[in-house]
Amino acid sequence: MTKPYIGILQLGCDKNRVDSERIASLLTQYGFQILWLHDLNQIHQPLYALIINTCGFILPAQQQSIDTIIEAIHKKQQGRIQQILVMGCLVPRFQNQLQHELPEVDHWIKPEDFTTTLRALGIQPAQSCHQPLSRTFLSTPKHYAYVKISEGCNRKCAFCAIPLMRGKHRSYPPHLILHECQQLINRGVRELLLVAQDPTAYGQDLQPPTSLTHLLEQLGNLQGTYWLRLHYLHPRPFPKPILHMMRDPAHPLVPYLDMPVQHTANHILQSMRRGTPLAYLSSTIEQARSTVPNLCFRTAVIIGFPGESPHDLDLLMKTLENWQVDRLGIFTYSHEEGTHAYKTLRDHIPHREKIRRHQILSEFYQQVLFPQSVQRMRSTHPNGIPTIIDEIYDDQTLIARTWWDAPEIDAYLWLSKPQSTNPKPGTFLLTTITSYIDLDLFGEPLPNTIQPHNSHTNTATNPIHQTAHATAPDTP
Repeated sequence: MTKPYIGILQLGCDKNRVDSERIASLLTQYGFQILWLHDLNQIHQPLYALIINTCGFILPAQQQSIDTIIEAIHKKQQGRIQQILVMGCLVPRFQNQLQHELPEVDHWIKPEDFTTTLRALGIQPAQSCHQPLSRTFLSTPKHYAYVKISEGCNRKCAFCAIPLMRGKHRSYPPHLILHECQQLINRGVRELLLVAQDPTAYGQDLQPPTSLTHLLEQLGNLQGTYWLRLHYLHPRPFPKPILHMMRDPAHPLVPYLDMPVQHTANHILQSMRRGTPLAYLSSTIEQARSTVPNLCFRTAVIIGFPGESPHDLDLLMKTLENWQVDRLGIFTYSHEEGTHAYKTLRDHIPHREKIRRHQILSEFYQQVLFPQSVQRMRSTHPNGIPTIIDEIYDDQTLIARTWWDAPEIDAYLWLSKPQSTNPKPGTFLLTTITSYIDLDLFGEPLPNTIQPHNSHTNTATNPIHQTAHATAPDTP
C-alpha cells in the first residue's frame, strides 16, 4: 500500500528550515512520504496534508506567507490537499485574526510544537517532541546542514518582533547539539552552519551555565573533516576566544565573523536599543581583524529606521569601508506592530526614500566594498583560499564557495573543472581568485590540493586548513 504524501513548504529563515526538517524527519518515522516544496505548483499528486512553515518577521514576509496560505486553500478546494497545517512565526503574532479570516486552515501550530503537529495528523507520540531532534531528512545539499543551537531572544531591540514570535531565549543542551552534529558528519555533511536568534547568549540559561565558546570548543573535537560556520553573533558581549579558534589551523571554525551591527550612527543605535555604540563596534572589529588576519567580516544593516538622515547614510557607508566589510546584508526598515519602535517612534521616512537609500547602499557594496574584499581575499591567501564544491554545473564548470562565503547569502565561485580528477559536491580544495563579475567570483583550482570527499581525517591534520592559516602573519 502506498504511504500517504505530506507536502512541506518552507518560508523564511534557516532557523525555520531546521524546524521543517525536524518535522519531516519525524513524519518519515511514522511512514509518511515527504514532498519538500519550493512552491505549490510542484504538487502533482494528492496530499494527505500540506504543512506551511511561515515567516512573520517583517511585512513582506508576512504577506508572502498569507498569499501562500490562500493559494493552498484554492488547492484544497480543488481536492488536491486534504488538510492544511500552518505553523511558524506568523501564528503567535496573528493567529486570532487569521483563524477568523481563513477558516479553511485546519490547524494553526506555534513554532517548535512538534507534538501538536503529529497529533493534528492523527499520530499519538509516546513522548513530547519539543527537544531538538536528530534529523534524517535534510532539505539542503548533502554536504552542508544548518544546526540550530538555541531558540528565542531576551534582547529588547526596538525594531525586532522575534521575542513576540519565538519567546525568551532557550539554549539547547550541548550534548544534544554535539550528538546531532556528529551524526550529520557521519552522514557526509562537510559544513555545519550554526544558527540561532542570539548565539552570543548561548548557554547562560542552562544549569549549570555554559557558553558559546565552550560549545565551539567541544564542536571542534568531533570526528571527521568539516567546517563550522557561525551566524548572527550579537556584538555584546563579544566572545573574544572564538577569534583564536578561527585562527587556529587545528580548529574547524572558519574565519568568518557574521555580526550584524544594524547601523553606525550613535543616535540610531541608541534609538534601536542595541547597546553597542560606534566606538565599541569599531574597537571590537579592530580586535577581530588584528587577531585573525585572514578574517572575513560579514554584517547586516537596516536602512530607513526612524530618525535616519542622509548624513547618517553617508556615515554608514564611510564606516563600513573603514571596517573593511567583506559581505553585507541590507534590510529596509519595517514598522512592525508590537515592537518598541512601533509604539514610540513615527515611521516618517517614505517607502520610496527607503528604497532609494537601499539602492545607494547596494551599489556601494557592489562597486566599492566587494571589489576591495576580493583584493583582501587574494592578499591574505597567497597560497590559495580554502574552498568547498557545491555543485557540478556542467562537464567543464564547478560551482563552489570559499570559506569566506556562506550558502545562498554570499558569493559563489565559478571554477574550471580539473581534467585529472572527478570532484563531487562537498569536496575541499584550494583555489585562486582570478576575477569577479557583480557579486560572483571566478577562479581556478590549485593542482594537487583536492581532498577526497570520503576523507575522514581529523581537522587537525587537514592540509586545507593548515595551508591557509600558515599564510597569516604571527600577530599577537
